[in-house]
Amino acid sequence: MNVTIYPSRFILDKNFLGSKDLTQRYLIASWLSNEPIILDNIADNEDVESTLNFFKALKKEVIYTSKHSLYIKPSNKREILPEITINVNKSKTTLFYLLPVALNCARKVTFIGDIEILKDALLSYGRFKDDCNLSIQIKNDVLVCSGSINLDYYECNNYESSKLITGLIINSLFLKKAITIHLNENNINNHYLQMTIQVFKDFGFDITLDNNNLYIHNQFLANWDYRYIESDYGVCANFFALASLNGSLSAYYFHKDSLQYESIIIDLLKSMGGYIKHYEEANGEKIYVCNNSLLEKGQRKQLKAINYDLLSCFNLSFILMVCASYAISTSKFYNLDKLNMHEKRRIMNICEILKQLNVNIIINENEVLIKGKNTYNNNVSIDCKNDHRITMAICIFALLNNGCIKIDNVDCVYKSDYNFFDTLIQGCKSDAIIIKK
Repeated sequence: MNVTIYPSRFILDKNFLGSKDLTQRYLIASWLSNEPIILDNIADNEDVESTLNFFKALKKEVIYTSKHSLYIKPSNKREILPEITINVNKSKTTLFYLLPVALNCARKVTFIGDIEILKDALLSYGRFKDDCNLSIQIKNDVLVCSGSINLDYYECNNYESSKLITGLIINSLFLKKAITIHLNENNINNHYLQMTIQVFKDFGFDITLDNNNLYIHNQFLANWDYRYIESDYGVCANFFALASLNGSLSAYYFHKDSLQYESIIIDLLKSMGGYIKHYEEANGEKIYVCNNSLLEKGQRKQLKAINYDLLSCFNLSFILMVCASYAISTSKFYNLDKLNMHEKRRIMNICEILKQLNVNIIINENEVLIKGKNTYNNNVSIDCKNDHRITMAICIFALLNNGCIKIDNVDCVYKSDYNFFDTLIQGCKSDAIIIKK
């Protein structure tokens, strides 16, 4: 699928669906609790679909009370199946979160999905082969596993991802097994791991963090049956940025003290001169964003430049680079040299694309400098490298650009949001976004 985008203002009043990161954790936590907990406002994207594929493989009944509200039918009987196959698509989170627990649900587990994330899982979980009764290998481009990961103590080093640690936590909660995970400072300060710990504690699981040790206890204390999932800051960061530059947005069901680290987009846009107001609502709060007095004049706003640490919240880097392209003066994105290989490659990809769009970019060993300007006049076709965050950010750039930009292979945004283009179309002029499948 490709999209052709012409310049347009963006004006929208919308209830946004729940956070992808929270939805995945809530689904797993409600399953582990074995209680009929209704989850409302669940996210709608490929990653969540992949997590639901896990429950389908286990023959667990997922019951929808409405289109975006469901619960997993509880069953006290835990049956071990002979074999299951789980399609994780491109969802690394689903694979890493559920690989260990899947081994306790079937004697043989086959994962289908993107070969690169299967290789990552093989490398990360392969470290347990010697200490556990674990067989894990890639055969014919699928990941085949059997055995178990069932230690009492885990030592995590600087390179251990929060996804793997979350997988170990989920596994121990399923087994009702008390374990200790020794963390280093990088793990402890990881915001996605902090979200995992807090979500499972909120669900009533007994988890404590004492100094560098994470203790998972064999207790479950939950006493509630409903959860409304707050809206997704990561996806909406793109719409907040667009409204700050050229339009207005009233977005509902966000939490001011959110567990989502991407919520810092609000403070970042404010620091760049964005006009943002908060209003209390029943299920959270409304966030109102606009390009201030320029909205009535039909003019775009130039934000201020920003100095941004790429290590702080990497997922926001892409949309912030687009904001910087339209900002006054020069923005700096630093700690480029400290990114891992995958993250650095993604930053290089968006820099290459922005250069194609005539953005003034200088790349040094440690930093990216972007000298912004008020307007661009591009008429080009762009390949966004099948990267969902880059594609969403470049779509925002295209709506601010004075020419016509065609972007190929935009289906990748479905990893984060099946409704991304519907939202853009709702807020823009009718002829601004042309989609061809």
